[in-house]
Amino acid sequence: MATFQELSDIANNAGQPELVYKLMELSTASAMWNTRKGVAFALAGQSRAKLEAHLSELLPTLYRYTFDPNPRISQAMKQVWSALVPEPKRALSSHLSAVLAHLLEGITSREWRAREASCLALADVLSGRTYDELASELTDMHVRLLRAVDDIKESVRKVALSAWRALSSVLNRLCDGTLASATQAEATLGLILPTLLTHGISHATDEVRHLCTKQLLALCKAANKHIRPHVVQLVPALLETLSVVEDPALNYLQMHSENAGVPQAALETARVAAMRGSDATAAIDACLSVMDAPQFEAALPAIMSLLSRGTGLPTRAGTARLLVQISQQQPLLLVPHAARLLRTLHSAAKHERSDAARSAYNAAAAQVARGASAEMLAKVVGELRERYTSDEGGVEDSTRLSVAAMVRELLRGATDAMNRVQVDWIPLAFLGKHEPRTQQEVADAPTAAQKAERGKLASLWLEAYDEAGIGPSKLTLHLPEIMALLTHVVNGPSWALRRAAAHCLLDLHKEVPAEALGRHPAEKAAMGELAALLRDKRWRDKEGETAAEIERLGNLVRPPAKVAADGKVVEEEEEEEAAAGASPDSADM
Repeated sequence: MATFQELSDIANNAGQPELVYKLMELSTASAMWNTRKGVAFALAGQSRAKLEAHLSELLPTLYRYTFDPNPRISQAMKQVWSALVPEPKRALSSHLSAVLAHLLEGITSREWRAREASCLALADVLSGRTYDELASELTDMHVRLLRAVDDIKESVRKVALSAWRALSSVLNRLCDGTLASATQAEATLGLILPTLLTHGISHATDEVRHLCTKQLLALCKAANKHIRPHVVQLVPALLETLSVVEDPALNYLQMHSENAGVPQAALETARVAAMRGSDATAAIDACLSVMDAPQFEAALPAIMSLLSRGTGLPTRAGTARLLVQISQQQPLLLVPHAARLLRTLHSAAKHERSDAARSAYNAAAAQVARGASAEMLAKVVGELRERYTSDEGGVEDSTRLSVAAMVRELLRGATDAMNRVQVDWIPLAFLGKHEPRTQQEVADAPTAAQKAERGKLASLWLEAYDEAGIGPSKLTLHLPEIMALLTHVVNGPSWALRRAAAHCLLDLHKEVPAEALGRHPAEKAAMGELAALLRDKRWRDKEGETAAEIERLGNLVRPPAKVAADGKVVEEEEEEEAAAGASPDSADM
């Protein structure tokens, strides 16, 4: 009765209800009839001749029913199929469009048996098909199979995976950069990639996302040079997939590193190393090898967005690595956009919590700076200096640490470029190497000797200072810029920067020769004024020993004396105090 019901549906769908008797006649050629082969073949021939006119309507439904999950129905339908279709391959090729349309409709049917049978039939019929045969159905096939892979019934999900694998195999062959023509490969990618990027890698289900990501990477690898027209959409999508394809165990361990007793920095380094060896990274490298300037400019907004707001450590570190790769392979692509990229990288590094990602940002900034002009780099370094010495930078240690790390990396990766703008960063490096230890670092140091050591911030600056080879001659050359910066920070709100400025004055007095200092009378006078200002208003009772040294420096580096009208020698400082009278500042003292 089940077979009769299915055959009745086939006949009704064909618009010929009377065909049910012929179909039943074929289905009854069971094992008993097969023992009498002559009778079976004669019956099959007679029925086939009568059904030949309706074969185009019957064949798609019959083919799907041969994969029915009910073994009795599938066996009966196979008997009908073998009797009615003596050459299955030729018949399927002749009616492929109708068969695919029927199977795709069945994939989203309300009956789970129809969905399961359609997926099994699709996996079978796709083998060996060409682009011309499948082009009209590829997009719809992907969308419907994505729904089947996420089906509520487990058996349907399993057979949908087999259909997905068959489709992936066909697509890889159609996009093969060594076998397929460029026209065919580009047309295939043009049909498939939008579906994968819009419906696949952003799917709500993890399993579907991983399947689409895997297929996307396989297509990029197979297409090779044919992928050029699609790199603008692919590169940002592949960067986002770096976090999708990451092993979830690494992310879980990162979140529970304290309980596991594993250093967080070591886990971040392991995650970044795993990202560099992934298939997604290889696909990104393949895209970069064929990218040109207009394509990079079109993809740049998405790349900058991922630097600032990318989700996942592998995505952010991978985006920074992308810029490093471009600077090594095609450095001219970065030159027109160097200023924007440098500002974005610094802003991203400032707000980045991960040390590994921050290091990647700084390394990328160094590579970008190599192609920047001197004016552009001077402007960027000037912005860094302003952030470091502004009210915000003077209060937040994280801001100053990010600036110091970026300047150090710029000096390492873009040495020649930074040598052209020494006037902009040497004063900052000289100030930074005298930074005091933070309160947390002082609290964490158990001994007095450790408390006297340089803190993390001062160590960063000292490392950059020494690697740049700054000596007394360069300090003398840039003495006006140094004094201008010290004057700014001494009059600023940050006690740490004022303390660093005080040590800078003492260091300048020790390192710069007296004859060299004598050739800069204005800067020498400024040193005395800053020392007096620190001694009287900004520094007193903060550090006893340093305050005493500052007081001695103020007495040593004095402005030249003047001769009054009555013949007495009056120092410039006393003359100014006498002229000013009792000022509000002196009242505060």
